[in-house]
Amino acid sequence: EEAGRALFPSTLASVLTAAVALDRAGDRWRGALLEEVCAGTRRAVCAFEEPGGAWGPEAVRTTAVREGDRLVVSGSKILVADVEGADTLLVAARTSAGVALVAVPTDAPGVTITPMIRIDGGQIGEVLLDAVQLPADALLGGDAGVGADAAALARSTYDLATVLCAADLLGVAEAALAVTTGFVGLAVAAVQILPCVEYVRESSVFA
Repeated sequence: EEAGRALFPSTLASVLTAAVALDRAGDRWRGALLEEVCAGTRRAVCAFEEPGGAWGPEAVRTTAVREGDRLVVSGSKILVADVEGADTLLVAARTSAGVALVAVPTDAPGVTITPMIRIDGGQIGEVLLDAVQLPADALLGGDAGVGADAAALARSTYDLATVLCAADLLGVAEAALAVTTGFVGLAVAAVQILPCVEYVRESSVFA
């Protein structure tokens, strides 16, 4: 909320959401990727929203299909915050057991990222996933009972992302209200002062 109020252009919300997801996913992710994310040597961001603008696990059409010891991820994501410069995408994808998060390296074959700039200057991007081949253990929460249940982890990460986005927008709205209130106060003062100024001017002219 404070970042939004200050219009602070940071990766705070996107990186924090990904870091919390990695922490909840179990020891394997805490001991590898999360440590690097916290050290600032790697950056992970979440890729949730899809064309059409719908939000939430129910709207996910990107798929992660198990083929032997591999996961094949296909689909597209839009409005991915801070994707430029990220090393890993936590992609919401539909599996045979429901929606889960899949760790996708941004340099994996089949990943295409198109950077864009929002009207406020923030970085976003569109991500195309064209039959991206990954190890089966790229699924956060896993299917071997290690760490959090994959579907529950995806849901809680969506919830966190929603809360952080709402807090940021609340801060922006409060800042806009403060600016507007200040401007109205100046305008009211000007309306009260102008007749006096006009009277003094006319008095000086005809004196």
